[in-house]
Amino acid sequence: MVLFYIFNYNVIWAAIISALIGAGAVFAYFFFFKKGGTQVKEKAPKAADVIVCGIAENAEAFGEMYEPLWAVANNKLNKKEAVFNQWAALADTIGIGEAFNEKFGGRENWKKGKKWAKKANQLVKLVFKAGVTRSTEVAALGDDTTAEKYVYAGLASVEADAEYDVLAPYWESNGTVVHKGVIR
Repeated sequence: MVLFYIFNYNVIWAAIISALIGAGAVFAYFFFFKKGGTQVKEKAPKAADVIVCGIAENAEAFGEMYEPLWAVANNKLNKKEAVFNQWAALADTIGIGEAFNEKFGGRENWKKGKKWAKKANQLVKLVFKAGVTRSTEVAALGDDTTAEKYVYAGLASVEADAEYDVLAPYWESNGTVVHKGVIR
């Protein structure tokens, strides 16, 4: 019995040591030999990252296009193709057209309304990732900043401390309003 224990105990240790030596050899092979033998290829940035950078750098240029995109994403606007075509045209103008077409190309094949909303949601996420935010206010209190954030859809001017209904939210990037909302 003791002999059996010693034999099994030593075999287990021998197997463990063999496995560690084998793992070390594989690691050494890939670390030393493969590392120097192949060149590291520089990866092209992902299309989504290019779009995010383009939006972040040109947030004001896209200003009038955020709310229509939001409406398409929420199935509240039927001019889906026109909205995406505007985005594609501006993407071409600012130099990110190739990335935009890689991510949102083939729009002629988007027959179903759900596909348009899904793609619009993806683009909205990229807009948010670029640091552009949409106001969530449903009411606004008249103050010094109201005119910077909203256009007043009324006959008189905005009064201080008066409460107004938000008809459309404003969009901002880095503390700067890039698209004014509408209040009444």
